Amino acid sequence: MFEDSLPINLSIFLAGQLVAYLYLRTGRRQRGLTLMIGGWVLIDVALVQRFAFATVDEVFYSALIAMQVWSLLEFLAYFWARIYRRRKSVRKRREIEFRDGFQAYLRNDLESAITAFRGIVRRDPWDLPVVVALATALARMGGRGPLRRSRSLFKSARDLDVDSSFDEIIAAETPLLSGPGAASKG
Repeated sequence: MFEDSLPINLSIFLAGQLVAYLYLRTGRRQRGLTLMIGGWVLIDVALVQRFAFATVDEVFYSALIAMQVWSLLEFLAYFWARIYRRRKSVRKRREIEFRDGFQAYLRNDLESAITAFRGIVRRDPWDLPVVVALATALARMGGRGPLRRSRSLFKSARDLDVDSSFDEIIAAETPLLSGPGAASKG
């Protein structure tokens, strides 16, 4: 696309790195690290082809276009998700699903609660109360897989909790992870 335009390529690369940083900062570590490392690898391949080997061939173009497309798509997806979650219809749907999941949790119907909470987290991974609710439901379910996922979600919740409003809740729920049925590693 813009193989000779440093400002354009640098801007696209930095947009991807900004989104990677925002993912890391808001608890989506795996996606943030993948984007950050992937972007650096792709740009390195393009730069080595261009300046070390002094060739502009399909490897150079493939790496450069992959970096451009990936960075731009992640940039657009991140900001679309942040804007979309603020829509009134989305908030109303989230409230209904959260209420249904919480009622199922109170009835000790953990499967239904987990299903409801997972649906919300899948659409909005930055929804801290739902992440905590899902982690708590998984911890109460027990078993090796749910406990491992619960630990991961509580770590994400700590990352998402930038104003420390959920510190007490997370601290109160974390002992569940080392209780009966928990794996020996904490």
